[in-house]
Amino acid sequence: MDEPTIKDRADKVEAVFSYFYDFERADPKTPVVDILADLRHFCDRHCLDLGDLDNLAHSHYLVELEEERQKGRWPKAKRRASGRKGRRR
Repeated sequence: MDEPTIKDRADKVEAVFSYFYDFERADPKTPVVDILADLRHFCDRHCLDLGDLDNLAHSHYLVELEEERQKGRWPKAKRRASGRKGRRR
């Protein structure tokens, strides 16, 4: 089976979000903020470090993005990947 594309991955997230949110009436930022807050609670419950997991996820994101660019399936970024401006590591 082929690896999912970035479009497939984004479509999957949108499908999950649309289960809980009406995108025709809600700001698309709302489900992202709510899910991130809920992930923090989940990580607290399971003694997981969300910051570490986010850094790992960001690494995966960059690899996936580069793979798509190399295959010509994703345009070059016009801004810094994932909008992490000013974030310190």
